[in-house]
Amino acid sequence: MPNPFDKFITFEDREHIRVVNYIKDKLPDVVAFHIPNESKKSAFERYKHSLMGALKGCPDFAFMFPKYKSIDSKEILYNGLFIELKAPEHNRVVLKGDNAGKIVKTKGKLSPEQKVVLDRLNSIGYQAVCCFGSDEAIKVINDYFADYLELKNKLKSKKII
Repeated sequence: MPNPFDKFITFEDREHIRVVNYIKDKLPDVVAFHIPNESKKSAFERYKHSLMGALKGCPDFAFMFPKYKSIDSKEILYNGLFIELKAPEHNRVVLKGDNAGKIVKTKGKLSPEQKVVLDRLNSIGYQAVCCFGSDEAIKVINDYFADYLELKNKLKSKKII
């Protein structure tokens, strides 16, 4: 029986869920999390969250894991990875207005605040990117963690871990 809340899950939400499932499957020992910054809030909740340090434009995913220049190197290339995930181009049905019921092509859009935060993170030693869709995000994750996964597989094959 489907969950009654499934009807509220958007196309972009499903892209996020696909990335989360990939992380859980391939990188269970990496500290990675979704930053829930985009929800609809009342005026009071927006006020309270601003006092508590919410940052407008904060990326969707954080990976608290350094990337080294190579497997053998102790020199850090990045302090961690941040991903802002946007919906890739897709069709959606217009729900309101003159075009209600029509199917239109749409794509996620990076806000000016999100661009500023990504630029700031990149300037202080993180890899921070905007990805359009889960496929693009998973490719970035695979590239970032390639050496780590290679080393982990070598250790597994030698039964060290």
